[in-house]
Amino acid sequence: MSKVKWRYPLLIAALLGLVATVAVISDGSTVQKSRTNESSFQTSIILPPPHTDGGAYLNKALEERRSIRTLKNDSLTLETVSQLLWAAQGITDDKGHRTTGSAYEAYPLEVYILAGNITNSTAGVYHYKPQNHSLVQVSRGMFGPSS
Repeated sequence: MSKVKWRYPLLIAALLGLVATVAVISDGSTVQKSRTNESSFQTSIILPPPHTDGGAYLNKALEERRSIRTLKNDSLTLETVSQLLWAAQGITDDKGHRTTGSAYEAYPLEVYILAGNITNSTAGVYHYKPQNHSLVQVSRGMFGPSS
C-alpha cells in the first residue's frame, strides 16, 4: 500500500527536476502568433520532432548519471528541449499514449518551462502541449534572481 502512496509524489518530483533542467533555451524555431482576443497574442513554438530510435540504454544512462553542482550559463538548443519535453510527457503513438504512464490514461501532469532566451521570441513561461509537440507562451518576462 505504501508503494502506491509514494509513486505519484516521486514522479512529480522527477518531472519538477526535469522542468528545472530546462531553464534557458536559445535556437532558431518556428514561432507562430495567434490572436487570443483583441488586445493580446499567444506565441506558439512548434518543436522539432524527437528522436525515438537509438540513444543510450537505460542501464548505461543510470550508471553514468551524476549530479552537477556547478551550472553552466549556456543555453539549451531547441532540439534538446524538444527531446526533454517529449521524454517527460510526449505522445508515443496515434492513440495518444505518452512516455509516462497514467492511471486510466488521464495524464493529469502538465509540464511548464521557464525560458530566458528563445531566438525570435520573448523570455517567459511556456506550457508544453504534447498533442502537437509545441510550446505555448503563458507569461512574458524574466523571472528569478537574475531578472
